[in-house]
Amino acid sequence: IDNIIYEFTNAFLDKDYDKLAKMYNNFKIENIGIDYLIVSLANSIKQALIIKILYNEGNSNVDIAKVILKKEYYVKKMLERLYSYTVSDLSFYIEQLAKIDREIKGGKGNILNFEIFLFNTNCNKNSFAFCPPDNSFTEFFISYSTKFIAPKQVIILLCICLSYPKYCCKYST
Repeated sequence: IDNIIYEFTNAFLDKDYDKLAKMYNNFKIENIGIDYLIVSLANSIKQALIIKILYNEGNSNVDIAKVILKKEYYVKKMLERLYSYTVSDLSFYIEQLAKIDREIKGGKGNILNFEIFLFNTNCNKNSFAFCPPDNSFTEFFISYSTKFIAPKQVIILLCICLSYPKYCCKYST
């Protein structure tokens, strides 16, 4: 399962929404617990954060590989994925995953929070809602959200986001 989580993390970091949705649906079919997915994704992003910090400090791929106990090729591929991310971005994702985990375990949140987070990587960091990679909001929303969210929840989120687009994503008219 470690390789599958690695692929899942890569899909998340690459913003490959098709692959992410397919993998997430497979996890649901296989009854892989949401808590396991949250922790696994957070741990993978923590490792990505360590790689990014060490790289920003001027460490070589070989040195980074020694620190994280991975092969140099892994570090090289991860740095390619992390090129457009800042330390702040990665820290934000870790914080949000921790918050979602706490809310779910405390009964204040549900699986929908995690599902929204998965497709929230282009959005305003102060809100949780779907945001299209190319700003074609309605097309994106319908195509991705209906793959893994109950129809009633899709309608509620769509109404919220169409009524308050500035809170949902970088929506341009």
